[in-house]
Amino acid sequence: MDQDIELEEIIEGEVKEEILPGYQDEIKSNHIISFEYQNSDYYFSCELEDNKIHIISKGGYSNKRDGRYFHVDYQSENLDFLNQLQRIVRKYQLSNQNGYCLEVSGLPEGLGDYLEIKYDTKERIRKENNQSRNLEEEPIQEIYQLFLEETKAHNLDFTSKGSNVLLYDDANEEYLQGLWKGNHFGEEIEVIFQRNQVKIIINNQITDDIEYVIIEGNIRPKILKNQNKNPENQYDYEEFQKISNLKKKNDHILVAYFYHPAYSTCELLRQ
Repeated sequence: MDQDIELEEIIEGEVKEEILPGYQDEIKSNHIISFEYQNSDYYFSCELEDNKIHIISKGGYSNKRDGRYFHVDYQSENLDFLNQLQRIVRKYQLSNQNGYCLEVSGLPEGLGDYLEIKYDTKERIRKENNQSRNLEEEPIQEIYQLFLEETKAHNLDFTSKGSNVLLYDDANEEYLQGLWKGNHFGEEIEVIFQRNQVKIIINNQITDDIEYVIIEGNIRPKILKNQNKNPENQYDYEEFQKISNLKKKNDHILVAYFYHPAYSTCELLRQ
């Protein structure tokens, strides 16, 4: 699309395509002050703040706790990072078709991408498309590598273990402390946490009085199955006698999971 084209908006049914006014393909400045790129795989952003760069990276989105999900948020004093980012912008001519936006209603999320770059001259690059990605794979990978290298330089990584932002709203020892009560098909259930010990009482009978472990957000007995010395997930630990495991639902509710004789759950309220 020609940079001299004035605002053009084409609406055909559920398709909206436009070239935003005031966006030029030719960017004179080489000094980025903020950058933001997002697709279904990654989110990268950086912003110059008081002679430091505030950097955020996210990715590896998955419902499984396989270690790929990451979220890092930190400040860097390496101002050359912005110069390296600008070299990628120039190399792949990311300002071409500047201001182009395409929105197709009814599409599932995750098909397209979003790019916005701001310069010290108030020049901007912006592209948005929910049907397909504006950026090809090569510039995406170079952006990924640049953010990854800077992240590793700050002793972080693009893995769950390498993240410095809480990834999941899991229970911790402080959250669990005290008495929780619920009713499971007529059975009165009490769960009492005292430091690293848990006592489970069902219909006034103690079924468990044991040390617990929190793994992948699940509370289980601190007893490994088959003498496994290197547990990788919650299933490497034994279950409680009646309840299989426990898990936080919100600030006031703990969920008890029953897998035997049939799958069911019970909500326990903080007392």
